[in-house]
This record gives sequence, structure tokens and C-alpha cells, in this order.
Amino acid sequence: MATSNLSLTLQLAIIACLVVCTHSQASPAPTSTFRTLSLGTSISDIFYDYNSNPVPISAGSSALSVPYKATVGEPIELYQLIPPPPGSSAAPKRESLASFTLEQEGPHLVLMHYRPGTKPALKIESLTDTWLEHPVGTIRVFNFSKRTAMVKVGDQVVTLSPGQSTVFNTTSQTQVWLQAAVNENSQWTLRASSPQLTLPNSRSTAVLIDKEPSIELPNTNELLIRNYIERQRTPPDSIRSEM
Repeated sequence: MATSNLSLTLQLAIIACLVVCTHSQASPAPTSTFRTLSLGTSISDIFYDYNSNPVPISAGSSALSVPYKATVGEPIELYQLIPPPPGSSAAPKRESLASFTLEQEGPHLVLMHYRPGTKPALKIESLTDTWLEHPVGTIRVFNFSKRTAMVKVGDQVVTLSPGQSTVFNTTSQTQVWLQAAVNENSQWTLRASSPQLTLPNSRSTAVLIDKEPSIELPNTNELLIRNYIERQRTPPDSIRSEM
């Protein structure tokens, strides 16, 4: 009798394992979307692979791109295809620029700053960007700088490490004053200060970025503010998908 019970237990365990394995094989990996935004000049001729096929993407400097599909949890490599020398029959050389991973379902926003001739040539930051966490009537300030910044919007003050962001309420205001300071020589020094336009039925994304040295200012420590305004769709696709 004990042997019979043991045999039945083993059979049930095998069946349960088969059910779990079959379900795991049948369930496809979740997918999400991301849009791109360039913090400098527009970017093109960049690719990533999706479903084993190269997908060309671009990043404009004045508006967000169309959504691109990607698999959640899988590394996404951004690369360029370098053509062979004239007269050569070799295939284009694949040159990796940067990579990121969508750790959860989005949608997502991928911020890009492309500087040819530097190492790395392409700096990116990715973040989730749903209309629930970044709704209409708010401005999201993202610190793309390599320095920690103390950010003030109206009466609200937040300290942001590199790669961090926070959402400020701007409801009923036509513009808000955004100030950002960095810690230099053990004291906070104001490095960016300007009004930021807000529009009805919209949200804003303000990005802090280090100003690049120039001939006129070879040792600049200033911050630049890139503000992008996005009108709400009716109803927003992302909200509809999240409800």
C-alpha cells in the first residue's frame, strides 16, 4: 500500500512538472515600447535588433520619436553599421554604441546624447514614462548631468543624483521657474535658472545636462535645461493600456 501511494505521488509530481514546463514554454516573453529623445543634434543611422531583425531608430532634438518595440528583461544593444572601404565586398562592420535593458513594462523614454569622437560616443539613460506616474499638469526633471543637482521648481526643492528624476506639480500655472545648483567647494552654486513654459492638457520633461566646453568657455561648469512638452492624447494610449 505504501509503495502504491509513493508511485501515485511520483506520477502527480511528474504531471505537475510537465504542466509548469509546458506553460513556461507557451508563455512568450513580455514586450514593451520605448521612445527616444536626443539632447543634442538629431541622431539617425542607429540600429537595434528585435526578433532577430535589425531595426533602424532615430532620436530627434525637438520631439519624442515613434514607439519602438522591445522585449522586457533582454539587453538592447544600439549599434551603427560602418560601410567597408570603397571597392571592398566585405559586409558592413557592426560597431556597438551603448546598451540598456527595459526591466519592466513601460512605456519607456530613452534619453540620448551623441558626441562623435568621444568615449563613449553615445550616452543614454532609460526610464519608465507612463502617464500615471508622469501625468498632465506636471514637469518631470531628469538629471542627465554627471553631478548631483539641487533642483527648485516653485517652492519645491529636491536633490537629484545623476540619473535620477522627480515629478513636480505645475497645475494651473502657465510657466514655472526652474533652478538647479551643484555642489562646488563644499557649497551649492547656482548653475541654471530660467522659466519653463507649461501648456494646458500637457506634461513637460525638463532635462539637466552639462554644458560642453567651447573656445569661448573652455572651463564652463554651467548646466543647460532642455524642456520638452508633450500634449495629452484623448484618451492617452498608455493610460488606456494601464487601466
